[in-house]
Amino acid sequence: MMTGYQKNFRRKLVGFGVLLAFFIFAVLSFSVFKAVAQTHGEEGSPPLSQDASADSKASDPGVIKFAFLAASIAVGVGSLGAGVAVGYVGAAAMGAIGEKPELA
Repeated sequence: MMTGYQKNFRRKLVGFGVLLAFFIFAVLSFSVFKAVAQTHGEEGSPPLSQDASADSKASDPGVIKFAFLAASIAVGVGSLGAGVAVGYVGAAAMGAIGEKPELA
């Protein structure tokens, strides 16, 4: 027979395992996408002059992809944090209404 503490611990452990599996899947997906998306250059394109390469440093695709990656990670982590917070607040609200139905 499991106690309440053991059930709660097991539930948290399973939740942590699912979250860890999701992050591992995400990291592996980004690695695969990076490996697949690599190009070997355009064979027919002429090399850039010094002036053109100085202007294109601001729009270098190698830098821009990491900017988008950083933005997506920031939004994803923020969304996960907001979801966890809403979950805890919702659970507390349901507990309070369960104890005192006149609050609703």
